[in-house]
Amino acid sequence: MLNGKKDKWMFNKEDIDKLLMRTNDLEYRHQAASYIQVLGNKIRTQQIISNTAIVFMHRFYTQHSFSAFNRYTVSTACMMLACKVEEQPRRLDILIRASHSMLHPKAEPLSSSSSSYHHRAQEIIMHEHFLIETLGFELSIDHPHSHVIQITDKIKASRDLCKSSYLFATNSLHLTTMCLCYCPKVIACVCINLACKWGNWEIPKSNEGRSWWEYFTPPGVTQEKINGTLIDDVII
Repeated sequence: MLNGKKDKWMFNKEDIDKLLMRTNDLEYRHQAASYIQVLGNKIRTQQIISNTAIVFMHRFYTQHSFSAFNRYTVSTACMMLACKVEEQPRRLDILIRASHSMLHPKAEPLSSSSSSYHHRAQEIIMHEHFLIETLGFELSIDHPHSHVIQITDKIKASRDLCKSSYLFATNSLHLTTMCLCYCPKVIACVCINLACKWGNWEIPKSNEGRSWWEYFTPPGVTQEKINGTLIDDVII
């Protein structure tokens, strides 16, 4: 196991493969993540909130199907909950109007006195309840981004390498299910290694002759895993 410790939200490759065999599962995850990112930009939240909402979305759909729960309604609920968890709450009416403008760009803005507005409000609140229940009140998320910053600082990497690694960490949320398979520190190391390959950077071995990533990953992670198996999960 490459996660350092057991976690109910960590799944093996076989479990993930079964999930992705569901009709359009990965495509819907991409769409939901993209929707969350744009919604976060519209309501002017920090990136960490969008990241947290995307993790909530990925976890929710390990327990439920996209056919049973609309991805955009769930994603809006994920954003509302993430804003609260990260202590930057947004009013429900702001979320409703931003969501409506995205899903119905040619329609008139919703009036707060309309039945459509009240229906949408109840729908989002209900889905937030489903979301919290599904997550089992485990709402604190450890993201790979903070580990990217810490590790690149410790190995005295360049600012450009840190920025590229940080971007790959965000892409891993948008484009893959890595957050369901590996602990954040391992994902951070994979992203740093991928950024090194992409930018042709090289991190020298320590005076002990060890590779940099060996100081930050749990037992069981090998050079082959860092270079190959895990990177295959990043690039789709």
